[in-house]
Amino acid sequence: MLTTRIVLLPDRGSRLLIAEAELPTPGDHKVVVKLRAAGICHSELHQIRRARSEPEALGHEGVGTVVEVGDKVSSVVAGDSVLITWVPRRARTLTEPLGPNFVQLRDGRRASYGTVYTWAEHALLDEELVVKVPERTATPEAAILGCAVITGAGAVCRTADVKQGESVAIFGAGGVGLSALAAAKLRRADPLIAIDVQQEKLDLARSFGATHTIDSSQRDAVTAIRELTPIGEPLRLTGSAEMAGVDWAFDCIGYPQTIRQIVASVRPAVLGERPGGVAVLVGVPQASVDLEVLDLMENGKTLTGSLAGSGRSAEDLPLFAEWYEQGHLKLDMLVTERYPLEEVNEAVERLMAGKILGRAILELGDGT
Repeated sequence: MLTTRIVLLPDRGSRLLIAEAELPTPGDHKVVVKLRAAGICHSELHQIRRARSEPEALGHEGVGTVVEVGDKVSSVVAGDSVLITWVPRRARTLTEPLGPNFVQLRDGRRASYGTVYTWAEHALLDEELVVKVPERTATPEAAILGCAVITGAGAVCRTADVKQGESVAIFGAGGVGLSALAAAKLRRADPLIAIDVQQEKLDLARSFGATHTIDSSQRDAVTAIRELTPIGEPLRLTGSAEMAGVDWAFDCIGYPQTIRQIVASVRPAVLGERPGGVAVLVGVPQASVDLEVLDLMENGKTLTGSLAGSGRSAEDLPLFAEWYEQGHLKLDMLVTERYPLEEVNEAVERLMAGKILGRAILELGDGT
């Protein structure tokens, strides 16, 4: 039995607690990971705000070292450096459970969780949720590869498969949006437009490859995007000028307004010559949205969703770790704030207030 510390979301209230938990010897396909760092994501804010009937464990991305494995584990061994992610290694539906779904606390209670938790010194997880990477890439900053990067970069590389020379607009220059920007830059998208309401985030977006930035608190983003994208030759049938717009627009926020904007921002189809642009929803929507569906139909546009890119964590996480090592993915710049376990409430409060520019992490130890 391993005694460790874990961040606990109590059954009442939103003030996080640090509690002691007892982890049993891993059985079958379970592994115990000693955490080096964990990402702090907006998804946890949704979890904190909703009602619950029992304490919950938090976190869904991290980096650490495997310290013990079950008898049937085949993908990792003790001593391996791993990334922790909420995206299973093999294809599966999101409704397939990966148990157990609780952590036993020393005071006799238990804390539930969905499939994964990382805001802890140690985590007992299914091997499907850990991916081996070289030790040299298993730095604290690599903790955000398991959600922010695989979501943003995966949307560009897997969902969209952006090609060289295609135009891209990315709404939201937080951790997910900056990861998408880095991937689009590697794909040689041009122009590569970043949209946000904070100038500091837009400045950071330039460092991640944006060729143009738009402060949507100062001007209409759709109009600005159309001004930045070339207007084509007159259409053969009508003789009128082709409407401007990007090939791909990614919403890394999920607000109703930004969902409508990505649809409006992509170019219309040219009858008999090419389809319209594609709007990709990456951020988790928190409300229903009224869309101009006539625009989708008449202009041949597409609206699609992207959940963690393609879900190929066993392939993508080592690739993104390699990008990090090669300097293509600037995790040192993307991680803008770091907190010890004891300051988790301060980190969450800053995230709620919108004061974290890139991504914050919990630093949990040396991982050994």
